[in-house]
Amino acid sequence: MVVVTAAWRFEAPELLELGSPPTIAVKPYQTLLDQTLTRLAEEFVAAGIDWDVGRLNANPGSILSRVAAYRDRLRLQAIDDAVAETYLGSASELLDWRAADYGVTRRVVQLANPLTNTPEILEDDDSLRLRARLAWEALSVAGPQGGYVFHALDAHPGVYDAIAIGPESGIVQPGEVLVVLQGREGYGVPSDGIVDVIAARLDAYEVIYSSGASVVRPVRDDQSVRPLGARVTIAAARPLLYTTTATLYVSSYTDAEAIRLEAIAKLKAYQEKMRRIWRRVSKEGRQAALSLVGTDGLPVIDEAVVDEDDVQPSHLEIPVGEEPVVTVVVR
Repeated sequence: MVVVTAAWRFEAPELLELGSPPTIAVKPYQTLLDQTLTRLAEEFVAAGIDWDVGRLNANPGSILSRVAAYRDRLRLQAIDDAVAETYLGSASELLDWRAADYGVTRRVVQLANPLTNTPEILEDDDSLRLRARLAWEALSVAGPQGGYVFHALDAHPGVYDAIAIGPESGIVQPGEVLVVLQGREGYGVPSDGIVDVIAARLDAYEVIYSSGASVVRPVRDDQSVRPLGARVTIAAARPLLYTTTATLYVSSYTDAEAIRLEAIAKLKAYQEKMRRIWRRVSKEGRQAALSLVGTDGLPVIDEAVVDEDDVQPSHLEIPVGEEPVVTVVVR
């Protein structure tokens, strides 16, 4: 059995999780105020005005200097915010325009239906960023992993995640490619219709549905995005359910129930982040997610202990965390 955790270069944290770039313009407010007061004092001396601008906070010179420093701080922050919008990993308000530079537009995941009061649901920012990053992978004619993943995500908005596995994994034979799909609904099992759409886009030879049924497609398209010589199989992923049982050790002065609820919320967020095909959910990662830090920067939880070992799904499985069981022990 091959035990590997999928980790592609286009999903590397250093590419999309750097956050905003370092500040290049913003200075501390006090620095700006000191500079303004110094300059104002120089101007008063040059003009022959006997006025000590730093002696009283209530004098007009000090008041105007504080206003000027505040406005400078806002202006410089706006510069840094504008710089951040030019990067794919940190753009927010201009993310759609940034993704358009890669030839990618935001998908409509769910169409609005006024008859049933169904709202329109758009693709989230993280998915849009990843598809934009993958766009360059799809330009290759040699069939890299990222190219297959891009086309799988681009072909249908119902695809939440996809992986492409080649012969170097030991899972498929030379000349074969296995593309595994995860849907957006429920536990992530894609519908047969979604699987068929991706099979058509990648001109798959074989399709494996969620029921386990395997079908060989009779019609092949020699003008598809599939590289010549590649035999592509499309498979629907299946869920691997797991439960996390944890014990939190806290000090006696803490609000145990409030801590338990906050820790569960953090753990669920971590589980949702890891709910992707072939992602290993480590024991250490769950313990780190359960750790809380107070406003003073000090740990709120003395120790978080998870009972279960790592969750290692296969290349056809999605790790789906069920409701965690968390107990708080006050020391």
